[in-house]
Amino acid sequence: MEEPELSYPAKENAPQVANCLELRKNEEYGRHVVTTRKLKVGDVVMIERPFVTVLKDSLRYVRCDFCHEERPFTLIPCEGCTMAMYCSEECLSKAYNKYHRYECGLLLDLREVFLEVPLIAIRMIAIAITTFDNNPEALKDHLDALDESNVNGFTMDWNKATSQDIFNSVHVLTTNQERQDSFWVAFYIFNATILHTFVLERTEQGPLQRYRRTHKH
Repeated sequence: MEEPELSYPAKENAPQVANCLELRKNEEYGRHVVTTRKLKVGDVVMIERPFVTVLKDSLRYVRCDFCHEERPFTLIPCEGCTMAMYCSEECLSKAYNKYHRYECGLLLDLREVFLEVPLIAIRMIAIAITTFDNNPEALKDHLDALDESNVNGFTMDWNKATSQDIFNSVHVLTTNQERQDSFWVAFYIFNATILHTFVLERTEQGPLQRYRRTHKH
């Protein structure tokens, strides 16, 4: 499958975004994207690689969990679970270091209880932790000090962006929690509680956090 190409010149600081797009914010729409020129149907104005991906359950034994290449009947299973399959030892290692170390013990139950969305959530949490050298305290300190009003994916220099910069741009995406229906807020809290319990009970973060609590000065 061929990679798409932008229909217009890219922004100098963001090669994945056409220079006709701008990020704006107002009371009526909140944060939104507008175009400064007329667009035609089919124009490509943004090409982004996702921060996190999760295979559909039906593709679990057909495509690599990391690079998503199709490799039927030749995939290598994770040694800790058979829920994640990889096309090579390299992809297996990259996935483990990036996120799978924190989801390996959870995937079976998560797939039985939830659809894809909580799987995306737990993988985002895992990537956030590894982005800060597997140190949740460093992640918390970073978020406490972060001025979210200064995070703008359209003005950020993506040519020099670090993994933490990219994380920041994802972290600030949801800003309308107070407008959401109370049912969905309760649903998200319920899911978050289950995910939090799973992470502490079935990953290395549980013993690590207990150790840190008992050895704080």
